[in-house]
Amino acid sequence: MNKTLEKQSTVINEVEEFIKRFHNGDSVVTPDAKNLIFTIPKESKLGITSTVQRNYADVLGWAIATYQFRKDTSSYHDQLLIAYEVLDDIERGRTQGVIKDNIRLADRFKDCQDENKQLKETKIQLEAEILKLKRDKEELDKLVDELGGKRTSILERKD
Repeated sequence: MNKTLEKQSTVINEVEEFIKRFHNGDSVVTPDAKNLIFTIPKESKLGITSTVQRNYADVLGWAIATYQFRKDTSSYHDQLLIAYEVLDDIERGRTQGVIKDNIRLADRFKDCQDENKQLKETKIQLEAEILKLKRDKEELDKLVDELGGKRTSILERKD
């Protein structure tokens, strides 16, 4: 794959991954996105350029919806153009601090730490139980020896 196609594929993959993380709750748009205003050029039918102002949350929502629609209905070239626009909007949101990534990952990490702590405690309890069982076995072996019996175990090899 040549470098241009590889870059294009990367842009589409980044947008797809962001959308997936966004839907899973791993990336979020903060409430401040409603207060962040973007000025967008708008061309009229007469060719006169004007601008319109939109809040970032609307801009990103529109961009994602347009991307989703075009990816199913347009050529690869059109999909790529809107993917670049969406990626631009995503990066602007990150630099402005209104997109927070890995939100749920922090929660998952905390859950894993808690589970790890519980597993360590369980391990300590099981090790203590193993030691107690080994001492009990030694005492039983001594008792068997004192009584002149033969040690047997279903865990030991039979010859």
